Amino acid sequence: MMQSTVRSQPQFCSKRWSEIDDPSKSNRARDKSLDQDDVGMKSLRKHSREDKTVSPLLLHARRTFDGPEHQSNVHWASPNYQKAFSSSRQKNLLTASIGLQNVFSTEHSEDSCGRNLAKAERKRRRKSRRAAVKIQAIARMKLARRKLAYLQLEKRMTEMGNCTRKDIRYVKAELRRRKRAYKEKAIARLQKQLTKDAKVEENQKLVLALKDDNTNIRASNVKISTNIQNLQVNNRRLDKTNTSGSELYEQLSLHHQKVKADNEKLTKINNDYKKKVEDLEKEVEERTHLCNLEQSIRDGYEQTIAAIVARIKRTDYQVLKEEVGGIIEVLNSQREH
Repeated sequence: MMQSTVRSQPQFCSKRWSEIDDPSKSNRARDKSLDQDDVGMKSLRKHSREDKTVSPLLLHARRTFDGPEHQSNVHWASPNYQKAFSSSRQKNLLTASIGLQNVFSTEHSEDSCGRNLAKAERKRRRKSRRAAVKIQAIARMKLARRKLAYLQLEKRMTEMGNCTRKDIRYVKAELRRRKRAYKEKAIARLQKQLTKDAKVEENQKLVLALKDDNTNIRASNVKISTNIQNLQVNNRRLDKTNTSGSELYEQLSLHHQKVKADNEKLTKINNDYKKKVEDLEKEVEERTHLCNLEQSIRDGYEQTIAAIVARIKRTDYQVLKEEVGGIIEVLNSQREH
């Protein structure tokens, strides 16, 4: 459906495809293609890391120009596989990529030395220079494919007089589809940017809130640290008081034990004194009783003596003598009993 008339080109693609399709835009296309070469080289390096067994340039060419109908296990250099490249630029790509396989797989043998080694080194450098030119051509082909399709559609729009209505409808529909795709991509890009801006604002708000929380947490941490220091000082004081209190408790316990021993001794002494006091009380009672008896006897003797003296004064000597003799007899009788 979309085939353009392109002149046969020499090998290695000395001209860029934008100059061939539209010579009036050659300067602008040249400036853009120079920027695209570096991108193509980066993509080639990226794809070359994925598969180490196959040449990286061949792998890149397969991924670029293989369609779904050609992604089979057919060998790269087989005739059936080469038939898929209908245009001349694809044939040039095929020859360039096949020629580059030897450049990337070149290995020097350990036996080569001297002149052979220098010759091999010159050959390798020459091949690497050619490979650089081929890689640039392949990268331009890959990166300019989308732009070429759009330019070909515009060219066909200018030459619609020679086309059928079906082709015109197809080209218009294709242009509408491409414009719609570009618009959708632009809208999606803008929406993505808006979502990014909204996310950035939300993140900034969250950052401010987190900063406030962080300041509050730091202030609370400072307060907690001061409280911890005060508690540590109080704990040290309490430890000191605890140690002193434990020492006092030990001293008091020793004093209490001594006091207990003294109390036991004193109780024993008190009991002994109580016994002695009881004994003394008994002796005092006995002695008081005896003293009372002695005193009563003395009083009785004194009374009797006084009565006798008074009576003696009143009575005669003979009568007194008889009475005294009677008293002596009584006393003697009492002694005998």
